[in-house]
Formats: sequence, C-alpha cells, structure tokens
Amino acid sequence: VLESFTSQYDAAGWKALNLTDGKTVSGANTWVSGANPGPQTFEYSFAESESAQLTGLTLVNAARSYNSKTFELWVLPSAGGTWVKIASGALANNALSQSFDLEGQTARRARLVITSGYVSSYWELAEFKLHGYFDAPQRPSDLWYTAHGFERGPGESWEDLDTRPVTGKRTTLWQEYVADTDPNDTNSVFRVIAVDPGPPVVMRFVPASTGRVYTLQYTDDLGAEWHDVPGAGGHVGAGGEDSISDDNAPATGGRFYRMKVDLP
Repeated sequence: VLESFTSQYDAAGWKALNLTDGKTVSGANTWVSGANPGPQTFEYSFAESESAQLTGLTLVNAARSYNSKTFELWVLPSAGGTWVKIASGALANNALSQSFDLEGQTARRARLVITSGYVSSYWELAEFKLHGYFDAPQRPSDLWYTAHGFERGPGESWEDLDTRPVTGKRTTLWQEYVADTDPNDTNSVFRVIAVDPGPPVVMRFVPASTGRVYTLQYTDDLGAEWHDVPGAGGHVGAGGEDSISDDNAPATGGRFYRMKVDLP
C-alpha cells in the first residue's frame, strides 16, 4: 500500500501508483518524476498493516530515455527500531526485469529510494515488486527461532513453536529461548557448574547470556517455598561463565540454592 512519495509527473498518467499496478508498458503505465529530481522516496505499508518476510525485489525500467539508474531499499523491522537499508544497486538502461535477493528480511514497512537516473531532467520506472509472505515472525522469540533454523510446520502458528519439544534435550523451544541456549546442540545446557560454600556462598553457572537476567534463589526446606536471595536478583549475564553470591547465608544449618534465568 503506497503511503507517500516524493513526486510524480501528474496524477492522471505517470503517477506513483503505477509502480505497483503490474503493468510495464512505457507511457501511462509507468511512474515519471517531477522535473529535475533529487532522490525520490516511495514508502509502503503491507496489507492490513501486517509484517512480511521479504525474499526478493524486482524492478523494471521503462523502454524510454528517462530510466532510473541507482536505487536503495530500506525497511522498518518487524521488531521495531529505525529504518535499515537492506539492498542497493544499479539498474540496466533497458526494460528487462531485474531481480535482487533479500534473504528473508522481516519488515512492517518498506521504502524504495531512486537515487539517480540516466538523465537529469526526469526519472522513470515501470514496476516495483516485493516478494515474500505475510504472518512473518514478529515476537523476539519468533526471530530467535528462525535464526536457529526453526520454522512453522503446516497449520502451526508461531506460538505453537513455543511448546515444540527439542530433540535430545527434554526441553521446549521456549525454554531454550529463555535460557538462550542452542537448541541444535545437546551440550548447550543452562547449568550450575560449581558451588563454593564460602562464606559467602558463591554459585557459578553457564551460559550467562548478556541478553538475560539471573536470580539466585534459596530455601531452607525443600518442601517449602523458594525465595530470592536479597541483593542477588536482576543480575545481567556477563557472557560465558558467571557467578552470584549469597552474602547473608546462615553460619550453621543447611540451605538449598537454585539459579533462575529470565528475559530482561
């Protein structure tokens, strides 16, 4: 859906809407800029404001002398943030279809920027197409799943992947995501590797992801509730091996510990 554009020759003929009309015949089916143009930006949203996973880009120049020469493609990522340039290049001075790979980039908006033309008086372009599919991953966990090679199966939603069992690990994908361990590696396990009885008691653990927070918990009775150790919560992982201590452990008697990992 075209949301905005920099210029067009006129609203009746060589208009910006022609870029996505599926027609490439030069003349009234192409876009032509205003006179003596600078960079020309066309901003698009997707149907019903959905996010899309983009796999390719096709641009088609016209069969006339005003063809566009160089371009950039920017997207607004599904997960938020600022605009990111994902493609740029030069277009041949002919009316043949020219395609570019976008490698599955997810986006909720796209900007095509024509940065130069073969002549300075006017620029022309016949067609602009983005290839991909809707229902793209949007949650941070969905993007994490795809980065680790996991996709939805037939009839599955992205939420269904949360409960998918991980082969050989007795965990789910969601648990792997929270722990920031590698679901493809059976040796990648969140675990305590040592406990120093102190004082203070020090619990060492791996992996300590810089994108997760950790809390040391204790109980004096395994049949009772667990409690956060005062001052030992909200610890951001240091990367690799890390440790948290209990500076208030009792001098006598038993105490049991466990480590909790959370999303920030």
